[in-house]
Amino acid sequence: MLPYFPCIFLPFKTKDETAELYLNRQNAKEMVLQGILLFVESFLLLLFLPALLILPGLVFLLITGIAFLLIYLLAWPMEGSSVTRSKMDKRTPRSAEQHRDERWIFVNGCASGHAGLQANIDRLSLVFGRAVIGIHNKTYGIVADVLECLIQRVFSYDTADVRVAYEQIKAVLLDHTVTKVVLIGHSQTSIVIFVLDRLFTELSPSHMSKLEVYTFGSAASHFSNPHRSPKHFTNATKSEPGTSYHVISHIEHYANEYDMVPRWGVLHCTRDILSNTYAGAVFVRMGASGHMFNQHYLDPMFPTLSGGVVRKKHPTDTESSPPMADSFLDQKVSVDSDMLLKRRDTERQAAGILRSESGGLEFGDGELVHGHRDGGDGRPGGGASGGGGDQTMCFGRTDSGRLLGEEARGKTVRELSRLWRYQGGESPE
Repeated sequence: MLPYFPCIFLPFKTKDETAELYLNRQNAKEMVLQGILLFVESFLLLLFLPALLILPGLVFLLITGIAFLLIYLLAWPMEGSSVTRSKMDKRTPRSAEQHRDERWIFVNGCASGHAGLQANIDRLSLVFGRAVIGIHNKTYGIVADVLECLIQRVFSYDTADVRVAYEQIKAVLLDHTVTKVVLIGHSQTSIVIFVLDRLFTELSPSHMSKLEVYTFGSAASHFSNPHRSPKHFTNATKSEPGTSYHVISHIEHYANEYDMVPRWGVLHCTRDILSNTYAGAVFVRMGASGHMFNQHYLDPMFPTLSGGVVRKKHPTDTESSPPMADSFLDQKVSVDSDMLLKRRDTERQAAGILRSESGGLEFGDGELVHGHRDGGDGRPGGGASGGGGDQTMCFGRTDSGRLLGEEARGKTVRELSRLWRYQGGESPE
């Protein structure tokens, strides 16, 4: 996994002023602080075990306290309020006014300061034409953030960020004036998972059905989405295509193939652990690297043109129409049914129910979809940019369990992605 670490930052160069690696004053300040924290924390981590074995207990505790204080002081300039709101340009308020019954919430990922969170939600607001609430997952350096992510993943530990996100999301779900809540998570999506798993046990399906969830570069080890009732579970295969019998009707995950974080998160847990529950469609930008939210995910996947104008493909477009900023949404996909069958068989075996004994009961599962385009080198370090995004793979979990591959075969990411339908202030409905 370590060979993929540099791919988190590649491609580095960008002309987008909202990008995390664009060299302006604020970004340069955060890069310097993150660099210092990386050096200090790596050094302290190497000394931890020898110090624990050699030093007297009180001395070790004193030095540990000083180390934590040093890390806190270095990270303090990147802190801000736990909850913040997007700054909308002159076009966004009119669009947001049309969707007053919606709430959009974003939880940032690892190594992102408050300025980075503000840039993320401002970009989301521009692309999707909604006001966005940002939940600040505070950073204490890359090493500390990764350790926190691992502790959350392994021990299901609720941090302060989880508690803040839980309170905010629960409040809007219980608000009777709100009909839709769009939750977007980046990187450290274990925060999102902890909130959802807790809300599944506390709120009714009617409240939870307001939710739609979209993740980018997810590090989460699972993604639950229970059926609304046993009746819906057993009758799933009788539903019409597109009918959802899960509590949350729409979940989508987006990942770059050579981004290290989803490689041990969503990609590993869906490809390699067949018995793992991971609800939602997964769109993989093949041959692409990078983990920065604005720079490596939103910009290539949901692009804007100069001046911040969102470019959407429309049926009336002609050859003289402005070109699309990126081809990710227009890549065609094909279906790999083998993964679907393997996951269905594994789920049946885990439940102790064989098809011959189930009385017609079938389990909903996923489909694996590949898309191909002619393009460049997709291996780590194989190109000047570290990854090109030349093809797309999508594997999604269907509600009915039937093979929907034939319906998806030959379609583009644009036709399969629900999140795209919100772009430019539009609505899927």
